[in-house]
Amino acid sequence: MGGVRRILLKTQLSPGDVLMLTAAIRDLHRSNPGQFQTDVRTHFPEVWTANPWITPMQETDPGVEVMEAHYPSIGEVGHSPRHFVEGYGRYLSEVLGVPVRTTAFRGDVHLTEEERERPSMVWDLLGARIPYWLIDAGGKFDFTVKWWSTERWQAVVDALKGRVLFVQVGAAAHFHPRLRGVLDLRGMTTVRDLVHLVHHAEGVLCPITFPMHLAAAVERPAGRSGIRPCVVVAGGREPLHWFAYPGHQVLHRVGALACCAETGCWKARTVPLGDRTRFDEPESLCADVDAATALPRCMAMIEPDEVVRALEGYLKGGVTRALKPAEQRVAEQAPRVSTGTAHDLTTITASTARLAFDAAARRLPEYPGGFEGRGIVLVATGRLYRSNAWIALKRLRATGCTLPVELWHWGGDDWNAEHAAWFGGLGTTAVSYEDARRRVGSGLSHPWALKVYAMRWSRFREILYLDADQVVLVDPTSLFEDPEYVRTGAMFWPDVARWSPDAAMWGFTGLAYRDEPEVQGGEALLDKSRVWRELALTLWMNEQHTFFYRYMVGDKDSYRLCWHKLGTPYGMSPYPVVDLGGIFRQRDSQGRWIWQHRIRPKWSPDHDNPVVPGFELDAECRADLEEWKAMEAHRTVGKQPGASDTVRVCV
Repeated sequence: MGGVRRILLKTQLSPGDVLMLTAAIRDLHRSNPGQFQTDVRTHFPEVWTANPWITPMQETDPGVEVMEAHYPSIGEVGHSPRHFVEGYGRYLSEVLGVPVRTTAFRGDVHLTEEERERPSMVWDLLGARIPYWLIDAGGKFDFTVKWWSTERWQAVVDALKGRVLFVQVGAAAHFHPRLRGVLDLRGMTTVRDLVHLVHHAEGVLCPITFPMHLAAAVERPAGRSGIRPCVVVAGGREPLHWFAYPGHQVLHRVGALACCAETGCWKARTVPLGDRTRFDEPESLCADVDAATALPRCMAMIEPDEVVRALEGYLKGGVTRALKPAEQRVAEQAPRVSTGTAHDLTTITASTARLAFDAAARRLPEYPGGFEGRGIVLVATGRLYRSNAWIALKRLRATGCTLPVELWHWGGDDWNAEHAAWFGGLGTTAVSYEDARRRVGSGLSHPWALKVYAMRWSRFREILYLDADQVVLVDPTSLFEDPEYVRTGAMFWPDVARWSPDAAMWGFTGLAYRDEPEVQGGEALLDKSRVWRELALTLWMNEQHTFFYRYMVGDKDSYRLCWHKLGTPYGMSPYPVVDLGGIFRQRDSQGRWIWQHRIRPKWSPDHDNPVVPGFELDAECRADLEEWKAMEAHRTVGKQPGASDTVRVCV
């Protein structure tokens, strides 16, 4: 081996970057035959399957030179006609001191003989060999400026229905909302599966992404010559000469906007995602976001019909063909064959939270009407909260309050006929979530989220919501005349704490820091006819409680976040909460003590209840609790073991 140099190249970059490294290694060997042995360490070893230029070696082997692979020529793109396929090769030429000439305008992906002979996964699933196009309708979270909207991708699919079968691909960990009318393979393919799908594909439709590079790099089946068709929705992030391949139809806007007048902008994100990565820094953000679509303006300027025409050009030119009638019938079965998976706006993560929240805020319903009158709403789930609700309602009625009350519960085993009768005697209607969701939908699993759901779907137009562990001190009916409530249609009460400027929820909602008290979640006053959209957004956030409750305590601060997001004012009692040691005393805006929120300790029917100094109506509450315990004891006398006392109470 004498003078043969042994080079091991390393990179931790994306698959598209790794694919460009394959070109550099190919060109290194072709330009310097017999002078090098090469191996690689990347996150995507499947890119290197069957690659003839790779010789396995270890970093510790004698004579092995280990180096990080780079492509510094990307910094010259604004004033030099360089393509990405040259990037790593120029770097190797400089650091190794040898010529590295570009020998092919594509990456260097190789197939095994078994892969060449094996039919496409698409054909196996459909049971027929029909032509198909791959569509990548999403992207990674680091470069969201590359994304087009799901609605626009869908419009393209719909416009070509019956002529083109689209097969949707995309990594499960990335953002790829499901499209209708496609064969859905999102999250179901390895890198090697994707290579094989591209091998048999008629063409590829995508933004600037890995499948675009594969479209050029992967050989076509035997008997198919020429360039594989590819339509790229590119916008203005990157200059055309850096990424475009011969024969691809690239829809870009470089030169059409001030932010990319001469070269690409190279920005990372359209808006911050709140995940505290470097991609959220101001210098990484799009400078011209289209308000109507929330897309970079360069992407918003590309309409679906333009993409359709670009793809139709390949059909009209004859390099690919449309589906035949028999193939159309097979393609109609595709949407029912497979259901892939990937992150979308229903998958709330640190990367998707801001996107999903913004999208939810843009599609809020208007007030539908149909709600009447004023009333009080409580939620009591489980034995402990039922006993507290009994005390709360006994004390409420003792103030002389005659407002009707709805008491919401889960339904099923959470409620029975005796409970309905007892609370009915206090002017209370029992409402089952289990029955309500059959009428209006939703899939909650957290009792705090049920509070917002109950407010939204209560029969009352104007609502005073109270937690079941509240003890009112005066008749709260007058709150509906409070000037702040009358002005805004919503009134909340302050909590003891304030969020810091670095609280994660500021980023996840896209809101600027506000030095304001947190909102107490135990009470709220709402006129749904005036704040329906705000309440709808709050419910949406609480329906995503699996994520959002990690960063805030239940529902309580979702109200102010959603009101702020929509720019809607709300009233707030000017008096700070008084903490008696787990029991919060609150005043109305006139300064009257109005209720006591027994956060801890709650009234327990099973344990001793400690006396809390400063808590009013202690003796009365204890008497109410004893009454409840006696009723429950009488109810269970003679009950057979295992017998159910479930009675569904309809809305």
